[in-house]
Amino acid sequence: MSRELDDAVVRLGERGPGRLAAAVIQGETGTGKTTLWREAVARARERGYRVLACRPAEPERTLPFAGLTDLFDGITDAEFGRLPGPQRHALDVALLRTTPDGAPPDPRAVNVAALGLVRSLAERRPVVLAVDDTQWLDPASAGVLDYVARRSLEHAVGLLVAVRGDGSRGAPIPFGLDPDRFARGTVIELEKEKRRLTGREHAVLTLLVGGLTATAIAHRLGTSPRTVHKHLENLYRKLGASDRLTAVLRAQRLGLLPGAGETGTGQPNRPISR
Repeated sequence: MSRELDDAVVRLGERGPGRLAAAVIQGETGTGKTTLWREAVARARERGYRVLACRPAEPERTLPFAGLTDLFDGITDAEFGRLPGPQRHALDVALLRTTPDGAPPDPRAVNVAALGLVRSLAERRPVVLAVDDTQWLDPASAGVLDYVARRSLEHAVGLLVAVRGDGSRGAPIPFGLDPDRFARGTVIELEKEKRRLTGREHAVLTLLVGGLTATAIAHRLGTSPRTVHKHLENLYRKLGASDRLTAVLRAQRLGLLPGAGETGTGQPNRPISR
């Protein structure tokens, strides 16, 4: 999983030709979409990408441009200043950066301004537009992102979105994305990702949290230490880890284990033996 996520993040910073770089994280409530989305955002920033992120909530879906306001929150006045006057004014009004002059902002001017702003940022380093819980994004912001995404195929612009869904055929994917439009992208279906660990591998992973040695785990599972070490090798490979502590921490971030500080029974975790 870690390797697939790393590959997806690398592709988000690639430039053309003719395909949008995108990663879509799908899963039902409680499957760890936000955890994985945050991990991808952190890795993108570690690679030096400019990440513009927003996390809309259900009550905000009726507020026009609420998501876009959060997405562009970290952009400086100097960067906004590179836009032509009419475009900047329309975007400033939409983002509540200036007082409206009476008329609502022209949607086309807002779209063009957002596209110009993102392209300008992407000239300096790759830009990732990251949206969590995309199903709650307000329609006005979603329309702008759709416009930007469809016109950024030749630029270093990537789209990272997490959305509620079961990953089944026909399940909605945000912004009209489909495999033909983001051949350089990835759809990560969390329920399928969790099933990549075998039952025995998950059992070994759970016992690691208790600080058991390979011999103790083997005794607990009624198998040999050699078999346990083989399971550990598989776990490290799937989680992109090289030691027990890293494996457990990454499994917790991906929702494969209870969070740090508690076990599935609510008891404190014991130190992990190396």
